[in-house]
Amino acid sequence: MWTGSLEDLVPVWIVGSPHNRVAVEAAWAHGTEGVTIFESDRPAEAACAVVIANVWLHHGPWSCDPPMARLEVLGARVTSDISAALGAIGFTVADEREGGFSASVLAPNSEPVPVAEPTYYRISFRQHIFLNLKDFFENQEAWSNPDHPRFHFFFDDMIEDFLELADHGDRQESNRSYDFTDEEATLVWEVVDGLDAIHRYAGSSSEARIAHPDWPRITAVAKELMRTLGSRPFPEPIFLERNRTGDA
Repeated sequence: MWTGSLEDLVPVWIVGSPHNRVAVEAAWAHGTEGVTIFESDRPAEAACAVVIANVWLHHGPWSCDPPMARLEVLGARVTSDISAALGAIGFTVADEREGGFSASVLAPNSEPVPVAEPTYYRISFRQHIFLNLKDFFENQEAWSNPDHPRFHFFFDDMIEDFLELADHGDRQESNRSYDFTDEEATLVWEVVDGLDAIHRYAGSSSEARIAHPDWPRITAVAKELMRTLGSRPFPEPIFLERNRTGDA
């Protein structure tokens, strides 16, 4: 059982056990940002293996510059599934200890990279959308309740990618660039057009978005899109080198 201070650890991803929720809600009440609850009924090691990709999605190169270069895990031991999940984002276990472990980014020769010179891997845009949708639907408790402290966070994260796609003029070219199948493309653009219309009506008001009469239909299509994207393999992550100034 974790007993530390969340304020000392942010950004934090923490499983939503009753004990942890008390600590998280107290931190939110004091204005602490950077704490995300994720739900899981799996054992600690299985939950850890599953959530690693979502942590990378939110703290990797799409969201942070520089992206995270080290990961500290409390309450789980290293397993083959965890090692595989870390390898998929370009990380390796750096240190194991009682009650947890740490992991750091890998260079192409599999040597840990100094934090001062971070390197990382990029996943495909298809996988990025899939993970964002998965995160969104796994946290329905947050985005369906306007009083929830993380209500706006999940809205903004899910909608941002689709609103950017709405600005793409050549959809056929986008389909080729992002390797969408015909079925995926049909669902993607239905979600894009629906969210774009809702956004034009409701603006940045998340409350107005969920009150829009087309919101239930669009979320149902988005859930089907998540299922469809996840039904075929994603390409291997691409190794990138980048320094702290943002140069590729």
